[in-house]
Amino acid sequence: MEGSRPVIGITCGTVRGGSNGDHYGQRANYAEAIQRAGGLVVLLVPDRAEPTLDLLSRLDGLLLPGGADVDPMAYGEARLPECGPDDAGLDALELGLVRLASERGTPLLGVCRGQQAINVALGGSLYQDIGTQVGSEIDHRAPRGQPGDFLAHDISLLAGSHLANVLGARELRVNSTHHQAVKVVAPGLRQVAQSPDGVVEGLESSDGHILALQCHPERLQNEAWAQNLFEHFVAQAGAARA
Repeated sequence: MEGSRPVIGITCGTVRGGSNGDHYGQRANYAEAIQRAGGLVVLLVPDRAEPTLDLLSRLDGLLLPGGADVDPMAYGEARLPECGPDDAGLDALELGLVRLASERGTPLLGVCRGQQAINVALGGSLYQDIGTQVGSEIDHRAPRGQPGDFLAHDISLLAGSHLANVLGARELRVNSTHHQAVKVVAPGLRQVAQSPDGVVEGLESSDGHILALQCHPERLQNEAWAQNLFEHFVAQAGAARA
């Protein structure tokens, strides 16, 4: 409908246990970031059926947020002891939707696990644990007990990339709460941001319909670049709808 807000789907993970059993959930700050940028949020939950074009066609954009580790089986590796719990339903939902969104050119934004899921869905792989497989001196989990907006380390962005242009910066200081990272970049994506230790901090497609960051911009809405990202994404979704 003309003048209506772009509809953005945000995937929800499975929260295990509790006296009332499992439930689906997602942190509110993802939805709040989209709403501040002018989008209408729809929460997407795992389904026993495969994600379909019918589902994606109801959305103008898709946001994949942070969450559980991606199952190493999805990129053909055996699980290491350091790999955390996965969420099979969420993996199936997100990997299927990413492939469909990539084919259709639907605007797609990945955050933390979301970047990793996009990379795996399109044929890339992950480091299951940075500490044991990369050996970085940077603590990508960030110091324990710090708030979600704690700025842990710097990243550099590729000049002329979509992501650098959208964020309006070549160097940023970001928060960091992950222990997995992109290893082999998927075909059709390119690395456009990295931390000083070489860990992939940003990916994008050549047409800019796919943008992904390893940090958590939804927790940094006082930072102009973070607000720029969500406003661009919602505007892109609106343009795709039109």
